[in-house]
Amino acid sequence: MALDPDKSLLVGMAGAGAVWAIHNNLTPSLADVRVADKDDTDVEAAEKTATLMGTALAVALGLLSRDATVFVITETVVVAMAWTYKHANQVDPRTGSALPPSIPADTPESAGVEISADENVVEYSY
Repeated sequence: MALDPDKSLLVGMAGAGAVWAIHNNLTPSLADVRVADKDDTDVEAAEKTATLMGTALAVALGLLSRDATVFVITETVVVAMAWTYKHANQVDPRTGSALPPSIPADTPESAGVEISADENVVEYSY
């Protein structure tokens, strides 16, 4: 038997608050993550741990309440917090932006220098 809609929303929001508390206690602050080196393995490990704990909480609350709304609300916050930390961990402190993995931070592309198409062509023999 599912919860009443008002109780379902209340339990879901309580779960969302618990997920926020888990991320807040297990991971460094976002400001610290953004100024740390890009792809910091310690930040990644902390984020994964917090995401797994938050997902476990969302699943447990959803099963105990027998209400999908509780799971959806709680897991939405898990995904949002995980994405926020993953994005912050990709920001290079020297450029202040997240670059794709194929462009290292010390290349002309990352510094805003334009490269002509002729300089960027690689010949392949088939």
